[in-house]
Amino acid sequence: MAKPPLLAVILDGVGDRAHPDHGGSTPLQAAQTPTLDELATRGATGLVDPLAPGIVPGSNTGHLGLFGYDPLAETTVSPSRGCIEALGLGIEPAQGRVAARANFVTLAEDGTVEDRRAGRFPTPQDHEEAQRIVDDIEQALPGDVQTRYHPRMAYRFVLVFDDGSPEVADTDPGEVGEPITPAEATADEGEARRMAKRVQEVVDRAQDVLADHPVNEDRSERGELPVDGVVTRGLGPVERGPTLQERFGIEGLAVAGGNAYRGIANYVGMELADVAGATGGLDTDMDAKVTRALDGLPDNDLVYLHIKAPDICGENGDFPAKREAIEDIDQALEPLLDLRDLVLGLTGDHATPCARKSHSGDPVPVIVDAPGIVDDDVSAYHERACPHGFLGRLQGGDFLHTLLDLSDRTKKRE
Repeated sequence: MAKPPLLAVILDGVGDRAHPDHGGSTPLQAAQTPTLDELATRGATGLVDPLAPGIVPGSNTGHLGLFGYDPLAETTVSPSRGCIEALGLGIEPAQGRVAARANFVTLAEDGTVEDRRAGRFPTPQDHEEAQRIVDDIEQALPGDVQTRYHPRMAYRFVLVFDDGSPEVADTDPGEVGEPITPAEATADEGEARRMAKRVQEVVDRAQDVLADHPVNEDRSERGELPVDGVVTRGLGPVERGPTLQERFGIEGLAVAGGNAYRGIANYVGMELADVAGATGGLDTDMDAKVTRALDGLPDNDLVYLHIKAPDICGENGDFPAKREAIEDIDQALEPLLDLRDLVLGLTGDHATPCARKSHSGDPVPVIVDAPGIVDDDVSAYHERACPHGFLGRLQGGDFLHTLLDLSDRTKKRE
C-alpha cells in the first residue's frame, strides 16, 4: 500500500510575543486567518521548540532541528553559513573547498560599521548594482578566489576558496558601531594562518575597489546608503550532511526562494525546485510556490515549502506588515484545504518578535494533520490557542518524526 506523502510548510519567523502597542496580541492573533484556523480545527496542534526551550535558533539550526537533526549535540558539526549559501547557489562540494558568506556594509566616518547590510538592496536596480560590485571585486582578487552572486541573495554573496582552511574567524563584527574585525586564525597551524591572510586580502581589496565606485555615486543621488566594504562570516567546508534518504529513507523536494533555505535543503539531500517569481522576499509569488509544492507531492516522499515573509517583517519590527504578510500567506495556502491522503505539518523555524526585531527562543505554534489523527478542541492557529492542543510541546526532531510515524514510515524499536 502506497504511503501518503509528507508536506512540511515552514513559515519563517511566524512566532511572536505579546506586543504592548497592539493590545497584547501577536501578529498571528491579530491576523484574519481562516485557512490556518481551519487546518488547526481539522488537525492536532501544539508548540514546537526547533532546538530547545529558550535556545535561539538561527535559520540553519532551526531548520535542521525540524528536519530531525540535533544541532545542539556535542558530536554534531553543523554546516557553516558559507557552506549553506554555497549549496543554495548550486556550488558542489569538493575536497578542500571552503566558502564564506560575504555582506556589503556601510561604514561611518570613524571607520566603524554603520549598517551591516548597506540598506539590504531590496529592488531589482539594487540587484543589478550588487552584481556589478561583486564582478568588480572578483576582478581585483587573486585567481584562486571566486565570487558568486544571485539576485535572491540581495546584499550578500559567496566567496569560494577551492583549497583552504576553514579555521578563520568572522570579520563581521556582528553589530553596528564596531570596526570590521581583522581576519584571525582560530587554529595554531600554518595553513590556518595563511588562510587568515587570504581572507584579510579579500576584505582589504574589496574596500579599495569600493572607495570610489560609481555605483556609490548613483546610490548617493538616490539617497541610499553607500557600499563601503565587505565583511565575511561562516567560513567552512562546502559539504553535504547525512541525507534524509540515508537517515529516514525518504526523498525530498524543496520549494524555497531564499538562498539559505535552498542551501539547507541541498545539505540534507533534497532536490531544489526552481519557481518563477520565488524571490525569497516580500515580493515572492506565494501562489506559484504553493502550486509547485502541491504538484510535487505525487513524486516525492516529502515536499518542503518555505515562506520567508513573516521573518522579514519581524526583523523590521513592523507588526502591521507581519500581520498582513500572514494574511497573504493564509490566502495562498487555501488550496491545502482540498487535500486528502497526505500528512501535513505546519510551523516555523523560530519566532521573530516584532518588538525584539530578531530571532528569539520562544516556541512556535504547530499544526499536524493526517488521516486518522486524534484532533483536539483548538480552532485557531496562534500562540495562545495552540498550547492547549493534543501535541503538547514538541522539540525539533519530534516534528519530522511525528510526520514520519503518521505516514507509516517508522519501525518499532526493540
